[in-house]
Amino acid sequence: MNIMGLDMSLRGTAMVVVSSDWKLGDWDNLLGWQRINPGEMRGIKRIDMIVEGVLIFANDYGIDRVFVEQYAFGFRTSSVTMLAELGGAIKYSLYEKYALDSVAVTPGQARKVIFGNLGRLKRKELKATIVEKFRLMHSPFGENDDLCDAFVIANFGLSECGFPALVSQ
Repeated sequence: MNIMGLDMSLRGTAMVVVSSDWKLGDWDNLLGWQRINPGEMRGIKRIDMIVEGVLIFANDYGIDRVFVEQYAFGFRTSSVTMLAELGGAIKYSLYEKYALDSVAVTPGQARKVIFGNLGRLKRKELKATIVEKFRLMHSPFGENDDLCDAFVIANFGLSECGFPALVSQ
């Protein structure tokens, strides 16, 4: 079973796909990851470009389950509205084209599986902490916190589906 973790963003949607038989921590055998960078695109053209990229990724990796990071409601109202439009377009398209339901996961819920309780950190501090933890695990995501977040969501999906997942010690 191939599980996709999706971190939706208008400035850089990130996707990671993990197989249910992935050997935990074997980054060389992680199925795939990608970040879609829409550059300066705006409006429906940007949404269309991101949705198309997600659909191609899902097709290329034969996705069986999709887990998406829940929207961050702490942003400005206009940002939340645009993100909700993107999320709706992605979820609808995945269902329409591949009959895939998307399961929304809160970031804290997903992070708890892999890292345990990180405490209350400010956003920048939290992102830096997560990137550092992935660096120490020798992950291929580098400094890209969007890809780290997408993996955290995919890892949660592994756990939710009853497969071995990276868990906090």
